[in-house]
Amino acid sequence: MAAPQGSDEPSPGAVRFANRALWFFAALFAMNLFFAFHLHRKPGIKAFAAIGLAAMVAARLRAKPQLRLSIVLMLAPAFLGLGAFEIFMSRKRPRDGTAAYLRGKSFDSRGLFEVVHDMQKTDPSVQSFVIPRALLTHNLDAPRWADEMLARTVQPDWGVEIDGVRTLPFAGVSSRTTVFCNEGGYWAVYDSDEHGYNNPKGIWGSAPLDVVIIGDSYSQGACVPPDRLTAAHVRKRYPKTLTLGMCANGPLMEYANLKEHVVDLKPKIVLWVYYDNDLSDMAVESNSELLLRYVEDDGFRQGLRAKQGAIDAALDAYLNKVGARSPAWPSPLASVGLTRQTTPLFLQDVVMREQHSSVASFLRLDWFTNAVTTRLFDRTFFADKPNWDLFRKVLKKARATVEGWGGQLYFVYLPDVFYMRRGMTEPNRQGVLESVMDAGMKLIDVHQSFMQLPNPDGHRPHYEAHFTEEGFELVAKFILEALQKDGL
Repeated sequence: MAAPQGSDEPSPGAVRFANRALWFFAALFAMNLFFAFHLHRKPGIKAFAAIGLAAMVAARLRAKPQLRLSIVLMLAPAFLGLGAFEIFMSRKRPRDGTAAYLRGKSFDSRGLFEVVHDMQKTDPSVQSFVIPRALLTHNLDAPRWADEMLARTVQPDWGVEIDGVRTLPFAGVSSRTTVFCNEGGYWAVYDSDEHGYNNPKGIWGSAPLDVVIIGDSYSQGACVPPDRLTAAHVRKRYPKTLTLGMCANGPLMEYANLKEHVVDLKPKIVLWVYYDNDLSDMAVESNSELLLRYVEDDGFRQGLRAKQGAIDAALDAYLNKVGARSPAWPSPLASVGLTRQTTPLFLQDVVMREQHSSVASFLRLDWFTNAVTTRLFDRTFFADKPNWDLFRKVLKKARATVEGWGGQLYFVYLPDVFYMRRGMTEPNRQGVLESVMDAGMKLIDVHQSFMQLPNPDGHRPHYEAHFTEEGFELVAKFILEALQKDGL
């Protein structure tokens, strides 16, 4: 029955529409309240979702019909805009699994320790890779919501204990099949060398070496096969090439590697590979008295090479402990036929708290949530002012160390395509280049070489990833061209 002519009361159809819309909005708030707790999101997002849910239920049950309709008409454009924003961002920056499917590739959605445990069924010695800095900052007993905060803080029980001494290994377990990472759809796996790095065995014993590469995950070769990382391509010209790159290394960890290992190998060329997050990594590392001691005490070393057996045993114990706590696919779902392989990717994300599917990101309003939490609740860690004095000191000492055995040190500046694709300049680029010049180091500016490419961003499998196999090869090409110009 229609509302009487001239009445301010909405029609029964309009009231039904408002009621259903309010329940729909309440369901959206309830769903995102669930995801807020499920994903351990910031308290502000949880409060926002809870208040929104309560407001929608209250409006449905207590507000007059006219007010209900007004609320719906006010909220509908906002929700449509929010949905459009999520769809736009999902298309512009598809999650890794979705990006793989868009390229026509399959995507192995298993987690790191799911892969490790699956491979251990046929080879019990298979182990996970190690992030050395995680040994400084990771607290196994901490709640999950504290991970981000702890990633910036050195823990009291850092490292591993060897013969009663706190020790910080700089690599993974040696001589093992090592599960690394997955960004392009497949899991990269390598056989670690005699000291736990991503190199073929046998090079360590052939000093003096041709080239040693020092750096982070880009130097380690994330997440490509061992024959496709930059060091493998450099090795085609300089056979005795080692990479000591490890994930999350910053300048202090890299200088410690130089003193701990490279001084004994005396390579002709040392490539110090820099990426944009290195200065924020150094801010974390500078909380470690051990790493600072490498800089302050010229004679200090931990003697890691002589402790390899004990280090391997300690890392095995640590990784097995982490692996035992890692999430596994729920057996009740597997028992009814919903396995990793048969469950749609977006449902896997929901079940396992993962971010591989753009559909799941849309349902959870991930892009909106991330934008809000970053803007309102997070301290922008990468925007902190770098400790330029410490950075320059490390570079100067690195140069003096390498030149002490007659080697040549090159600073390799990798591109951060996050800025390049926007036509922006990395905030710290000028300061880094000035520091390199002040330290008297030779510069290989791969950033400038990438700038000349028609599509620099095309050398990553997705927007959050490292380089593709072709991208790592390009980095090697630019490095080798620069060395050739110097007659090396």
